[in-house]
Amino acid sequence: MRRALSSTGGRLVLGRSGNVGVQFTRAFVTGLIATAADVLTMVALVSGLGWHYLVGNACSYTLGTWVNYAISVWWVFSTRNVTNRSLELAVFFAAGIAGLGVSEAAMFGGVEWVGLHYVPAKIVATGCHFVFNFTSRKLLLFRDA
Repeated sequence: MRRALSSTGGRLVLGRSGNVGVQFTRAFVTGLIATAADVLTMVALVSGLGWHYLVGNACSYTLGTWVNYAISVWWVFSTRNVTNRSLELAVFFAAGIAGLGVSEAAMFGGVEWVGLHYVPAKIVATGCHFVFNFTSRKLLLFRDA
């Protein structure tokens, strides 16, 4: 039993894995890292520089997408369907643009309709677009043959 747990934990953290459960867990951890970069940048732009929250969200979301892409191709997904890396990046960001639409709508709804401060609205928005982004990127770019 101890050996099974250590090998499972090792697969979860180290090496490439085609297991969708491992990939989803890694994507969740990656999302937390990208979200930290995203939220900290948004706070700096909105509270620090006085930007409008939707403009700050779009800029910080873009940074978070870069962080997510870098970690995803390095650690999350074992299979890459697109051999042209420029095309892969373009498709990754195109899927991210749809996720940005989800994020902007959730931010607007949270702030303007529900009356949330922009930071809790950002956290809700992040939850809204996480599953969409994982699914679209997995299907478009990183699915097994």
